Amino acid sequence: MKSLKNISNPKMNLKITKLMERCPRFSSCSYNLCPFDEELELRTGTVKEDGCDWVQNYRTKDRRHIRRPMPDGLLKLVPEKNVKMLNKANQKRWRALRE
Repeated sequence: MKSLKNISNPKMNLKITKLMERCPRFSSCSYNLCPFDEELELRTGTVKEDGCDWVQNYRTKDRRHIRRPMPDGLLKLVPEKNVKMLNKANQKRWRALRE
């Protein structure tokens, strides 16, 4: 028998979706891991393959790291438990906004 705590609540799903829809990339996003998802622990995948632009560190052709900054308005909406999945630049900015 499945544990009921692992089954998503429809009201929670609506809340999560409304939060995720605030992202300007929502309508074209197909990633499984979203920093706005309050039930992220129920999802599967890796940040490298299934994480969105806000969480991944990108490389250019000359191998320099580029960290994509998330707008402050969106960054404030990321639940604290999901901050660890953001790239380093966004983590640092999230913490600065909380002070």
